[in-house]
Amino acid sequence: LLFALQGIEHPPPLYFESTNRMSKKKRRGISLPLSLILLLTFIPCKSMPKESSSSHEKPPNFVILMLDDHGWGDVGANWNSTRETPHIDKLAKRGIRFTDFHVGFSVCTPSRAALLTGRLAPRTGVGSNFSPFSKYGMAREEMIIPQYLEDAYDSHLIGKWHLGHNAPYHPTYRGFNTFVGLPYSGDMGCLDSTPQGCKKTYNRSISQPACPAFCPKDADAAASYYYHSNDNDDVKSPMTAIPLYDTKGANCEGLESCSSTISMQPFLPFNLTRKYIDHAKGVFQRRAKDASSKPFFLYVAFAHPHTPLFYDPKFSNSSSRPGFKKRYGNTLAEADAAIGEIYSSLEEHGLAKDTLVFITSDNGPANVGSVDCDDIGSVGPYLGSWQTRSKSRGGGGGG
Repeated sequence: LLFALQGIEHPPPLYFESTNRMSKKKRRGISLPLSLILLLTFIPCKSMPKESSSSHEKPPNFVILMLDDHGWGDVGANWNSTRETPHIDKLAKRGIRFTDFHVGFSVCTPSRAALLTGRLAPRTGVGSNFSPFSKYGMAREEMIIPQYLEDAYDSHLIGKWHLGHNAPYHPTYRGFNTFVGLPYSGDMGCLDSTPQGCKKTYNRSISQPACPAFCPKDADAAASYYYHSNDNDDVKSPMTAIPLYDTKGANCEGLESCSSTISMQPFLPFNLTRKYIDHAKGVFQRRAKDASSKPFFLYVAFAHPHTPLFYDPKFSNSSSRPGFKKRYGNTLAEADAAIGEIYSSLEEHGLAKDTLVFITSDNGPANVGSVDCDDIGSVGPYLGSWQTRSKSRGGGGGG
């Protein structure tokens, strides 16, 4: 796992293991949850007397760039054979690599809960993924980063939430001022388009395939499409078209239902990453125009490289991997280009020097046995017999 830090001129005293895995003299440090790192960085800036303050007279901006099912070896800085991540590799070289950093869980929802609360699943009570039909979400008593920063920061979420999409669990009830993204994973429902990594005939009705079903055009046909729950094999729910939210204000803009802020359903996969990039640039532009405005906390949770594999057609030949593996490489390339463009925008707006940027993943690559691909992600050197398949290498993550 790459956990990169870049930006601020005087970073906090973070401890980490040596980036050289072959070093005979490893420097070991302590493991801190990301939420605690951010708060420790923020609190001194708020409470330090003016006469003894550092060169930063106001708190820094924070950007978390979260990849989904991204393997340790899915970055060139960690694994030499990975060629599709030049922008992440550049940030890793310029910043700090945390080679002894551990996520909170092996699937999406509990890991994201741990990231934002600094608390593991036994404490948050979030131990599995929420489904599209979950009425509730993470307990309201659990405080997350933007709620701690609420009075002093302008907080925005772009991308996948997966901690409850109905009020009062929606992100705009949890400290985020806006939310543009998916409520859960991009394969937990149906689409009306064909991602490059999918097969048109594939129907998500058994187990956890790589691709969503394709949304029927009439109600009678829709009744035969079901979402299979991994938690209870006997429970099946009619499949829903995966929505894209565009919530522009706190508490779902004050509307009676958060679903009223859905901008597209089902979402269009091919321009999803472009939407995320543009919204991130909008946050930077507003901050640059008004230097007196609050610093920002921006959490960008990409859909990549979680299945289904999809990307803007211009990335169709970005990877030189053979066969179907090329689809995965192209997906990595689009995610990497997005990270590069977002960071470039920070620089263009003169914000990079005052911004901490973290790059991480919710968990490792999806279990190869559960997806319709011959290569999903790389665990780098971390390979156990329980993870192997006849032609593939995979991890234990997913969701």
